[in-house]
Amino acid sequence: MVIPEVQRYGIVTFEDDLGKQKEALGTKNKNYVHKFKEHVGQLMGPLYRGDFFAWIAPTGAGKSWWLMWSAKQFREQGLNVLFLSLEMQEQSVLRRFQQMYYRRTLFGEDVALAKFVKDEDGEKYRIVRNKIDAKQLRPDDIEELKRRAIGRFPHGRLKIVCRSGISIGELKAILSELKYQSRFVPDAIVLDYADKMTVSRRVHSERESYGIIWKELRDLALANNVAMVSASQTNRAAWGKHFAQEAIAEDYRKLTEVTGAVGIMADKRDRELGITMLRMLKIRDGCYESRDVYCSSNYHIGQPCMQSVWAKELELPENGGEYGEIGARRAARRGLSRSGRKI
Repeated sequence: MVIPEVQRYGIVTFEDDLGKQKEALGTKNKNYVHKFKEHVGQLMGPLYRGDFFAWIAPTGAGKSWWLMWSAKQFREQGLNVLFLSLEMQEQSVLRRFQQMYYRRTLFGEDVALAKFVKDEDGEKYRIVRNKIDAKQLRPDDIEELKRRAIGRFPHGRLKIVCRSGISIGELKAILSELKYQSRFVPDAIVLDYADKMTVSRRVHSERESYGIIWKELRDLALANNVAMVSASQTNRAAWGKHFAQEAIAEDYRKLTEVTGAVGIMADKRDRELGITMLRMLKIRDGCYESRDVYCSSNYHIGQPCMQSVWAKELELPENGGEYGEIGARRAARRGLSRSGRKI
């Protein structure tokens, strides 16, 4: 009798494999990838290999900037990162990364920055806004700026691929090419963004294609043992509002595939103050808490997150008022206090 070959699966005996249990909880977990800085990391929790995380935002709210910020965070931890853009040309992606790393603008201009400062009681934060003179990005400065901005961090490699409308099969081909021709195996894949992918099989509706794409991306992250980070759009009604899960566009099944999702949102007052709010929309591990985080942001110099604080700890000025030097002058002209109240 011929006994068929038995495939060996990774099976853990919970009662006996105490080393596996300790590894799952310890800081030396071999699947651990990264935890983002400050309150953003506390909101999201750590990312592990096989995780599929998504940023959710309306059109024009900065999804690409947050994806690039994610890639930058990974690289600065010494990780190999593949950044795949499906909607921008190579030069546009490079210019954005230059703005982000070098903190300069494309044309040179005065840039208003929001800073979170604790009040006298030390319990709440208030917003102080000041202007800086941001220099223009110039080709002659690139080598010097690279030594100053990039050389300080661990030597993770960042590979950039710009190709529109690819399928999961073509993404696998790109990974194979990088592995065997460039000896590059990514620890994290940042995809800008998943809704722009195509499916190779016939589908009956766009909603069905989204469900297939997001499921296959999750499977790809598990099969290749990488952290996958992408983004998706909200519906039109979420523009200029603080939204929740129901705002996710086209197909709710996206949330069932991701291990975590955070919404990027800003209402009119937030945009005037130069801040962005992050809200947890889905979390797989840990207790779900309805906690929001405010970040100081300025996309002119490629900074989606300069500081972050819990939303409940930030005292926002009323009536669209502003704190700080700029806000104090404007408020005085309108006969208001810094908090926006009538004097």
